[in-house]
Amino acid sequence: MSHADSQMLQPSSADSPLHFSNLDGVLADGLSPEAVCAIIKVYSCNVDPVMKILHLPAFRQSVESGSMYLDCQTNGALFRALRSSTFYITFCSITEAICLDRFGETKEVLRFRWQSITEHWLRKADITESHHIVLLQALILYIVSMT
Repeated sequence: MSHADSQMLQPSSADSPLHFSNLDGVLADGLSPEAVCAIIKVYSCNVDPVMKILHLPAFRQSVESGSMYLDCQTNGALFRALRSSTFYITFCSITEAICLDRFGETKEVLRFRWQSITEHWLRKADITESHHIVLLQALILYIVSMT
């Protein structure tokens, strides 16, 4: 990733609930608990009613407490691919005004950032070798986000 790309992944404001010091912080899941809860709440209102791809209570618990999700460790590439694709589709589902108001970023910046993060974790999860349902969930969310 070029320096310019990593700069684009950084939020413009240190006051943003999605503020990261660098891309490595994002890839290490450096979101605040408040930002994660806000993203999951938007997902549950906007995406989940239309597309029942996750067991939302189990996913929410895994994200919030670090408990296993469908036999996946939350610190592994499979779950991180699912988590990031969930966040990506969430940002695709909301308006520019909501992005700015709730997350302090433009929709374009948030979509680009989470698309890049999702692609990173999908590569790490090795989509050509894994047959895990969590990876299938992540791929479906990612593909739908691209439309």
